[in-house]
Amino acid sequence: MPPARGLIVAGVLLAAAIVVPATAAQDDRPRRAVNLTLQDEGCPAGPDRFCVQPGNVTLEEGTDLVLRVTNEGRIAHNLTFADETAPSLAEHGMNRTLAADETQRLQIPWPAIEEAGQPNATLECGRDGHAALGEVFTIHVPSLAESDERPQPGFGTLGALAAVSVGAWAARRR
Repeated sequence: MPPARGLIVAGVLLAAAIVVPATAAQDDRPRRAVNLTLQDEGCPAGPDRFCVQPGNVTLEEGTDLVLRVTNEGRIAHNLTFADETAPSLAEHGMNRTLAADETQRLQIPWPAIEEAGQPNATLECGRDGHAALGEVFTIHVPSLAESDERPQPGFGTLGALAAVSVGAWAARRR
């Protein structure tokens, strides 16, 4: 193999080592599915309260969150991230209000949760006064509260092959 060709092969392997794990990780991430109900009567806090059932979820590191949100109330409701929530999460709230007996699926990918870096993120009904009446849902991510030090991804198998290829090419050039 000509020296330049060996360098090209090593470069391709190195690029694959960077791109392939990032792409594969999205498909391999675990998902946590949660069914939520939005209610404006029959809430545990009382008849004059609104609620989201369940009111919270604890999410493990690296897990995508999939919410199936059903409005079981008599009036329209929605769920959007609270104002103090990081921008990486804001786009994953509901894009429309749900009428009574309507359902919408929300998927919140782990990278958006991790980028937010918040151990607690709150979704709330954006309709006037609904959050104040108790219509909130909290996502707890304990791993984001523990430490700012996270292990960095390694080269992986393809990266090791690329490094060996570059080393072999360099040795051959001597």
